[in-house]
Amino acid sequence: MTETVDAYYLVIFSDIGAPSVETFETLEQMADALVDLQGSDITVMPFCGRRLYVSQGDMKYLLDEGHGAPIPLFTVPQPDDDAVYDSTARFGAEATAQVIALGTPADVTALDEEAEE
Repeated sequence: MTETVDAYYLVIFSDIGAPSVETFETLEQMADALVDLQGSDITVMPFCGRRLYVSQGDMKYLLDEGHGAPIPLFTVPQPDDDAVYDSTARFGAEATAQVIALGTPADVTALDEEAEE
């Protein structure tokens, strides 16, 4: 009886020249190869008899849909020993947000009229 081994294929297209095909025994090996290729001016197409997907954006994932969790193609940085922590953090624009008054101008006018009576 012949034992079958899953094969994962990565087609690499550069702007010039013929495409190349790399073969991997595991999806994790393919993910490692994709990490090494990041920053290269190429297009990749991963597959294994079915489509494999690479997410868009700066932090890419390799996905074998329905066959496992997405594999990150990036390393999460670890904080250094000098990291400073605070109980609050500001996200978004550096400028402070405008203070928003609760209610509407009509509510404020109605309250002023009641206070005058």
